[in-house]
Amino acid sequence: MHGPTYRLVPPHGATTEGAAAACAATILTHVGLPSWVVLAQDYNQRGEPALCGLEVPENVRELLDTQAWLVNRISLQPLVTVVQCDRCGRVQFSSTGKDAPCGLTMGCVGKLTRPPAATLVPVDNQDTLLTEPD
Repeated sequence: MHGPTYRLVPPHGATTEGAAAACAATILTHVGLPSWVVLAQDYNQRGEPALCGLEVPENVRELLDTQAWLVNRISLQPLVTVVQCDRCGRVQFSSTGKDAPCGLTMGCVGKLTRPPAATLVPVDNQDTLLTEPD
């Protein structure tokens, strides 16, 4: 049996919420499913094959579990993503993911932006990275 073909690497410099949202969106894109809820149902039925050769390291699984309140709402169809204020740190769900002025905290002059993307890094059959993550 072959091991995973890609390893999920969380984004550097992202907040906990931002990293969880980015990892969830990257997983959904990789497996081709519309929402985290659909993926969870598929995973509960099929196990690891539902991840389509993607290795999700234990620390990322823990991140996704601790941020389940957020991850369970991430969807590609219809688009539901997360934006976060670069000043006050508050999080908001968004259907566009476009940058906007913060309106989550009175007087905040920050900007709502999407978190940096997670990365898929190829691994070989011996489960070693073929390239180093950024």
